[in-house]
Amino acid sequence: MLRTVPPISRVLWILIACVAACEPAVAANPVPIGSAVLMPSGRGIGSLETIRIATRWDSAGYRIEADFRALDGGAGGSPAIHDSLNGTYLIVYTTGSMADSSDTSGVVIPIMAANPSNPAESFTDRSLQVCRNSGTPIPVHLETWIRDGQSRFTPGESLIVRTRWMTEGVQRFRPSADFSRLVPDFREFDLRVNLIRDTLGVSEHEIAFRIPGQGRLVEESNGIPLAILGRDALCSEVRFEGLSIDLRTSGAPKFYRGSVRAPSGRGVRSFDTIEIVTQWDSTTVRVEPDFALLDGGAGGLASVRDSTGGFHIIRYTTGDMAGLPDERVVVALSGFNALADSVTDRSLEICRNLATPPPTHLGSWTREDRKRFRPGDSLVIFSRWSHPAGLPITLEPLLSNLIADGAGLAVAVSQRGVDTFLVSMKLPAKDRLVPDGRDIRIGVEALDTLCNRVRFDSLLIELDTTPPSTPPTFDPLPPETNVALIRVSGTAPGSSRVAIVRENLFRFYAPVDPSTERFETELELTPGRNQVGGWGEDELGNKTVTATSQIVRLVVERTTTYPTPFRPNDEILVGDSGGMTKVVARIYNLEGDLLAEMEKEGAFLEARLTWDGRDAQGDLAEPGYYLMTIRRASATGKIHEEVSPMLFRDDE
Repeated sequence: MLRTVPPISRVLWILIACVAACEPAVAANPVPIGSAVLMPSGRGIGSLETIRIATRWDSAGYRIEADFRALDGGAGGSPAIHDSLNGTYLIVYTTGSMADSSDTSGVVIPIMAANPSNPAESFTDRSLQVCRNSGTPIPVHLETWIRDGQSRFTPGESLIVRTRWMTEGVQRFRPSADFSRLVPDFREFDLRVNLIRDTLGVSEHEIAFRIPGQGRLVEESNGIPLAILGRDALCSEVRFEGLSIDLRTSGAPKFYRGSVRAPSGRGVRSFDTIEIVTQWDSTTVRVEPDFALLDGGAGGLASVRDSTGGFHIIRYTTGDMAGLPDERVVVALSGFNALADSVTDRSLEICRNLATPPPTHLGSWTREDRKRFRPGDSLVIFSRWSHPAGLPITLEPLLSNLIADGAGLAVAVSQRGVDTFLVSMKLPAKDRLVPDGRDIRIGVEALDTLCNRVRFDSLLIELDTTPPSTPPTFDPLPPETNVALIRVSGTAPGSSRVAIVRENLFRFYAPVDPSTERFETELELTPGRNQVGGWGEDELGNKTVTATSQIVRLVVERTTTYPTPFRPNDEILVGDSGGMTKVVARIYNLEGDLLAEMEKEGAFLEARLTWDGRDAQGDLAEPGYYLMTIRRASATGKIHEEVSPMLFRDDE
């Protein structure tokens, strides 16, 4: 084919062609890209069998030769070679008899490519390996099923397949799977294969696969095919494609809640219009209610209207229910998505109540007729009811006027006797209560088993979370004292008692005299620094801000007395005006070795210890200087330790 060259570049083109023709040829060997056996597929090669091999190189037009001597000793003669324009060559070869050769894998078929114009430019590729199998059995599929009978899966679930094969005589059988129809980028190393049993030539395996996230999966669908593979060491691969699963990335519809909005406070009667509000995970769910247990379906079809947020409003007019008993019945609610997945919820119950009367309220009151409450107080309501028909009654508290946010409150309702109920709860923190006020209306609501509902909300209480306006004023305390017990006093207007706190840890209460607004009490100090403060409280426990604190220092005298020089059995007198619970005295030589240890435990201000002048081995110490440590444990748990020299003599 003649190429047309633009006139401007024709001279340059001629020069390039000349240079190319004049330069000596550079050897360029053929480059293999890959080879594969097309036929037979999924098994080894037997005697007198036609083999088709596709081999691809970097160019067409090469002279291709294949060497099958390692397979059948060359008994099949010369193979036929077919060339193509894209560098792919088809090799067709019919094997000779291999009856005297053993079945094996890894037989190398060398493929040589040469440049016809320059035979020195050639390359032999030895990457193609095949299996020789003239008589070894191949795996035979017996049975495969999904464990637990599951057929519908979602992302993140485990797909576990059991597979059983006939493997008698098979060389190194191993099962696998191909889930590429489910996961387009499926990788076999994501499988976990376990042997369950292998007896009498039959092996059973379990193949487990964790279904990945939605980004790697195909779109949700029904009947996605799966393939299970059985392989051996002689190139046999048997596929079983009889499995399929349903994939759901969004899942079946989810039912959240359902409630009857009308009629309210009673059961359903003949020819009533019922309004039910249900919530599902989507407004696209098709909802079908079943009122057959209520009126036998005499009311016909219900109307269902979708609204925002997954809410569905159901309206239904009942038929004639005369002659049917008053009782609670289940209204089944079924939801269907676009793939016909469905779920039916049977938690919604409706009362058929044609004639049963409601409960009767007999009286309600707070414990001790208490009217004032604050955060943290216990609110206890007693309520008495009776039922003309003798039906069981449940009670619900009505506290929304008292508690701004009623979520998560622990309210206990118990029955005392036949007709009296006890409602109790601990009022939450101030930020969850309504503002302070009088005549806050609370109560209870009684519900019987036939949906009759009666309210009583005439109890009036007062909420008081306001503390006294003035914090207590403490009389001045001495900045320093050597007396552990001091008197704390002051004035606390509007408080019923004062909490006196030492170090923000130890608390003592002192009552306030209402006529003088004065308080006083005794407070025990600990040796050293003591921070004393406090706050006032009213009779409900509302606290004022903390008053200004004062610092009082308890000065403690510590003494250690012993004779100098010290002789055997002399006394060591240890004193501490703050009190002690344990004293330990240790004697060391100047090299730091412990010679003796004396201790005393109890509750005391003074301790007497005696050293007989001997060391731990019972030998009398040499005269000279020693070190004595005194370790005191005070009544408050603090440790004080001191070291002093001691001159010891053993003479009279």
